[in-house]
Amino acid sequence: MARRKIPVYLDIDLLECSPVGIPSYPDAHKGIMEQISKAKWTTAYINDLPDSSFAVIERGGKKDSEGKTVPRTYRHLPYKDADGKVDLPHLRNALARMNQIVAVSPDDSTDRIRAAAKRVLSSVAERYLKTQQEEKMAKDVLKQEGSEMVEQPSEKEQPAEPDKKEEVSEEVAQTETTLQEETTAESEQKEASNSVEDLKKEFNTVKKELDELKELKKGLIAELNKTLDEIRVLRKGYSDLDKNVSSDIEVPKYEKGMDENKFFEKVGLALEKSGLFKV
Repeated sequence: MARRKIPVYLDIDLLECSPVGIPSYPDAHKGIMEQISKAKWTTAYINDLPDSSFAVIERGGKKDSEGKTVPRTYRHLPYKDADGKVDLPHLRNALARMNQIVAVSPDDSTDRIRAAAKRVLSSVAERYLKTQQEEKMAKDVLKQEGSEMVEQPSEKEQPAEPDKKEEVSEEVAQTETTLQEETTAESEQKEASNSVEDLKKEFNTVKKELDELKELKKGLIAELNKTLDEIRVLRKGYSDLDKNVSSDIEVPKYEKGMDENKFFEKVGLALEKSGLFKV
């Protein structure tokens, strides 16, 4: 179904009024004239507004004694009154004109002030333009740079409100999923912690065994050195025995394949018998 387009007049100048004999609402003209009077701000009134009443202020200006930027032409798109309250007619007007402002300061650019005005006014419009039509107007203005035609979906095309039960079910399911993920993460963290503790214990065990092996190595080296010393003594004694003993003492001779223990045992007995060395 085609969407209806409703024209939204962003700025209206009242040029003519036609009186009627019997108005349906006798005081209607009072409200209209009062609204027009409030919406119309004079140049003097605008110049007297504080800087905070404007959507954007160009760079390069100076502050006067009241803290307001001079020259006044550096200030663009007033949308707050002298009391700091947002004025809806001027807010709508600022939305329509924000892509038409031009920088006059040599220290600033048109692109920057338009972008800055867009950021400020879009935030204010979302907060203060409450009706669906006005919100749509603000969004279209921001997207289409001041378009005056706003699309409004027909009543048949209005999206149906979601079922509250379905929303609750989705929230419960999402909560359960989150809890399950947190539980899984805690379990994995605990397993990782246990693995670290096991590795520490295994490391300490290996370190202890390594220390024991080092001590055993020291003992073996000491025994080996002692054995080597004994062998050197026996060899020296054997040499002396061969040179100095009398002919009646049999000096053992080492032959290939002979048991070394038995050989050195015979050498020791011969040395003891000769008196050169006592085993």
